[in-house]
Parts: sequence; structure tokens; C-alpha cells
Amino acid sequence: MIHGADNTQKAKMEMVPLTDDDNNPTGPRSQVRCRVCGIPITHWLCEPDIRVINKVKNEKYEDGEPLVPQGIILDITHILEKNEYFWGAQNSEIIVNLNDLVNTRDGGVRHGCCGVDGSDGINLFCVNNHPIGTEVSDCYQPEFVHLPVECIVVEGRAVGFKTIVPRDNQRDRQVQKKKHDEGSYSQFPDGFNTEKRIKIEAEFFRLALTCGLVGKKDVVGWADTLIEKGNDINVVLDLSLAAGKLPGEVTRLLGEFPGQCELAYPVKMLLAYSHSLVTNTMKRPEEILLALSDLVAVDRVPESVKHDIGWLEELRYMAQSDEFTTTYETGDEIVLYLAKYAKYRRLVPHVRASS
Repeated sequence: MIHGADNTQKAKMEMVPLTDDDNNPTGPRSQVRCRVCGIPITHWLCEPDIRVINKVKNEKYEDGEPLVPQGIILDITHILEKNEYFWGAQNSEIIVNLNDLVNTRDGGVRHGCCGVDGSDGINLFCVNNHPIGTEVSDCYQPEFVHLPVECIVVEGRAVGFKTIVPRDNQRDRQVQKKKHDEGSYSQFPDGFNTEKRIKIEAEFFRLALTCGLVGKKDVVGWADTLIEKGNDINVVLDLSLAAGKLPGEVTRLLGEFPGQCELAYPVKMLLAYSHSLVTNTMKRPEEILLALSDLVAVDRVPESVKHDIGWLEELRYMAQSDEFTTTYETGDEIVLYLAKYAKYRRLVPHVRASS
């Protein structure tokens, strides 16, 4: 089900237009957006007055009824003490009315009796397949949606949030994109010299080529970019001329870059890159998982990653066998897993395929 949009529309759709008259109680207003793609996922909303806060805090709500009125955005830290939970919601989350959602779809595991109990974690995604929050709507619960701040940004003028919610800052995103497109290395931790950064990027391409997620032209394009920046060591020159070589030979050359590095960063970068392929609808989640399964046989890949890939493979097998889960739910689990690494996308080198 897609909220606030036509079910027949594809995931890469235009955002629902929102006017100044949409859900406009008196007071400063905010709009929640997906943190990854920036698409609006709610109407414009106002903060509650003290009566709404006290109603929730004193548990004077009805099962099966909305926890907060339509048009309201509630910072849950107004009602919870530290380390407390409220039907799965916890501090550093935002509560909204289910009817205020736009540009979102159902996903994940959605168990329940007469609705969705939210006990299985995130079950709502934006229409571009990024996880955004959890619906709680079963018959024995108040009805609401809770949105963790790591999945969202908030735009607007609402005041009084105790939770520190990242504001949507288009200028910052443009600056970061410009740095990325120019091949800036500034996103790596301090202490990483140029040689180590290039070594990490080479290992990323080696793993990605092994998994079939990039091609030889992508590697050649990266080598050309290094040469333009003055990094013209022999192995870079060899890679820039590798378009006619076998993939195994290109992989070998990528392993010959000077320096040492653990595979933790290259693997995280590969998982982030895989997430971008899924969210940009260039690959289906099952295709990505099949490609990443090649990492299990690669030396020095963290055991935790191998374990996670094995678990997702088991889910996929059960889905194909119609046991306990479905292919749709398994796809959402794959996207959720990859989304944990989305922040490392800024480290992935700008790929400029050679013609």
C-alpha cells in the first residue's frame, strides 16, 4: 500500500504536491522528509499543545484510536523518561498520525491481529524504498507512526523539540555532493593519507568487480581520474589501459596498490554502493544479495558481514520455499540491512566509466 499516492505509480515517482493549506492548525509548522532522498513523507504539521501531551503522558487514549490528532507532530521525549519505551517507540523518535503520511509504502514484516503491531521493527518505507519508520495500529494499541531521527530530516519552523532532529539543509547536501563529484578525500577519517585512501578505493573496486557490481570500464575510469590528479604510479597506468584485459587480470592489478588496509572500510563502501543500486532501482534486492554472496569466499572480509549475508541467504531460501516469510518481505530485509551502511556512500569514489 502506498500512502498519499496512487498505488499504480512506480517507486521513482514525483512527490505529492503539498500546499500551504494542507493540515494547517495554528502555529509554526514542520514537514518530515526522508533523510536519504529528501522526499516529503508527511504533510505540514504543528506541534501539540499541552493537552495532547498530557493525554498521551497520562495514558488517556483509546485502543484503536489515533494517539495524536491529524496535523500534529509529537517529539516522544515529551512523554518518555530516559530508556523508556512506548509501544516500541523510544527516545529520539517523532510521532505522527498515520493519515498524515504521504509518499510512503508498506513493507517489512507487518504482523498483527486487526492491524499492525509494530513489534517487528521498521515497516514503512518512502516510495524510493528508504526505511522511514514503524506503523503501530493493532486493535489493542493506540494508532500512530514513530519515526527514528536517523531515518528522517525535519523542515520548517516548529519549535520546542527536545530531540535533536537534523534539519533539511539543501546547501550542505549540495556542498557534500560537489566534494564527492570532485573526488575529494576529505570524508575519510583524519590520519588517512592519500596512499591509504587510494588503497581503500582500490580494494573497494576489487571487491565490487569480484561481485560483478562494477565493470572494467568503471575501474579504467577511476584510474583515469587518478592520473588526472597526478597519481600516475605504474599500477594506475596499467589499469588505465586494462579495458581489453580479462576481469581476473584487472582484479589482480587492483590488489597490487602499495600500502596496507583492512577490508572493513572497502566492505562498508561496497554495501553502501549496493544500497544505492537498490534504491535507484538499478538492481533488485535479490540480485544484490546474489552478487554479495561472493564475499563469503573472500579472505579478510569481516566474519560479521559473512554471517549477515548467510542469514539473508537463508531468508531468501525460506521465501522461495514459502516458509515463514515471503520474497517481498525478504527484499525489504535486504534493503534494511544495506541501509545501515548508507552513510559510507560518501566514501565511494565517483565512478566515471571510460568510453
